[in-house]
Order: sequence, then structure tokens, then C-alpha cells
Amino acid sequence: MDTSDAYFSFRQPKERLDIMSDPRIGAFGVLSVIILLIAKMLFFYEIILRLQTMTYVLIVMVPFFGKIFMGWILCLTPLAKDRGMGYFFQRATKRGTLFIYFFYIILSFLVVWVWKRHLFLFIMVIGVITSLIFIYVRKKVIHWFGGITGDVAGASVEGVESCLWMAVWLYHYIGTG
Repeated sequence: MDTSDAYFSFRQPKERLDIMSDPRIGAFGVLSVIILLIAKMLFFYEIILRLQTMTYVLIVMVPFFGKIFMGWILCLTPLAKDRGMGYFFQRATKRGTLFIYFFYIILSFLVVWVWKRHLFLFIMVIGVITSLIFIYVRKKVIHWFGGITGDVAGASVEGVESCLWMAVWLYHYIGTG
């Protein structure tokens, strides 16, 4: 909610960081959380209506890729300020963390390949979607906020997971329909 308030203020990065530091919630923060919750509820409802055995794999993969996205953004994006949760988490990460994420992705692809081969291509699509969103979000976060903060990292994870839930919904609605 803080990130939405700051983003929709259309101010300079320094002023946006000040808006995120303010404990009060603005109108854009409330609207963004309402839209996020309604969208997720719609995607969950539609996915459950068309539930199949393979859906369970996809339900696990969306948060998995969301958290990998958060790790990427914390490791590979400069900080906007030298305090706060983003600073704390980025200071705790090491460059070797990226290797662990790569290992987890390869392991998940292998598990899907062995268990449900017909899902392998879709899991690859989810990985590509996550990577493309990362490239876009990293560039825009640096431009809009001057770098990453804890609020921005959390908001970006919610955004990427919403996009992935939409991809799973589209797969069920179009791909298996």
C-alpha cells in the first residue's frame, strides 16, 4: 500500500521514499490492495472451478517463483536508502545466493519433468514470465524509487504473483478448456 501511494504520487524518488516512510495510508494504497485482493480471489475461484491434478503443481510453483523473484530483486537491485528492511535483507544476502536460486529452479524443473512432463513447458513459461517481469521491474524500481526498499520488494512480489496467477488461470481457461 505504501508503494502504491508513493508510485501514484508522481513525484521525485526522494519524495516517494518520504511518502513510503509515512505511517498513514492514502487512497491509492487502499485502492491497490482492494484491486489486488479481488483479482486474486477471482483467479483462485476460476482455477478451483477447473481444478485438475496438475493444478496442485501450479499452485506450488506460483509462490515458489514469487519468492525467487524477491531474492533476485534483493540481490541484483541497488538500495534506495541505507536503512530499513530492504537494507537489512540485502545486507544478509550474498552473491552465492543467486547460485542457490538457480539450483532450486533446475531442481523444480526436474521434479516437474519426472512427475508431470506435459506441465514442463508451462513451468518454463512461468519461469520466462518471472524473468521478464524481473527485468522490467528492476529497471522501473531504479527509475521510480532510486533502488529497492522493503516495501518495494514486497509490492513487487505481490505483483509478480498476481501475474503468475493470471497465467495459471489463462492456462486452465484456454489451454485445457
